[in-house]
Amino acid sequence: MKLRSVETRELRSGPAIVFVDDLGAPYELSHFDSGSVFTEHPPSLEIAPDDWLVGINLDARSLGEFWQVATEAGCDRLSYWANAAGAQHLEMVFQSLDMVAIDGVTPVGEWIAFDLTGATRTDGSSAELISGFLIGQRLKRPDTKLVSEEPRAETQPSRRAVLLTKVVHLAKPLKPYLPPSIIHAGYKLLGALK
Repeated sequence: MKLRSVETRELRSGPAIVFVDDLGAPYELSHFDSGSVFTEHPPSLEIAPDDWLVGINLDARSLGEFWQVATEAGCDRLSYWANAAGAQHLEMVFQSLDMVAIDGVTPVGEWIAFDLTGATRTDGSSAELISGFLIGQRLKRPDTKLVSEEPRAETQPSRRAVLLTKVVHLAKPLKPYLPPSIIHAGYKLLGALK
């Protein structure tokens, strides 16, 4: 996947065509108006060029199929929404689908909405965005060790200082992609650790 912009975009309103990987999964989807269509099989839908198309927590293969169905119907944009449950697919989605570019990133409650459009030669690589999300995923895993377990010498900084340094270093690339409430909570946590 390519990267054109990570600016926040205004969400569309009105009914949407929403492609989900599992209709039985519990989602908080109050952002979509009544009349929205939810499906696990996008080829069975009649899509108009101006329809609001949204993919929810899709893997790379499903998102690629959805993009193909959308472009065949004349649509040049769609939204890809991911929450914590769908974060497992983000690495593969970002590393594949070279025909698609991210043209905006918008936090929506527990979701991150990526505006997708057709890629051009002038679009950049999404590698930095990928690394930011991967760092965020590592921070969420309880088995990740942030502090080395070397014996403490008199000249070494305290564990608290090492922890603060590493957390700040790892979290800094994520700041532009996180909602303000999470950033505020992070600053409170860092203040409490100091």
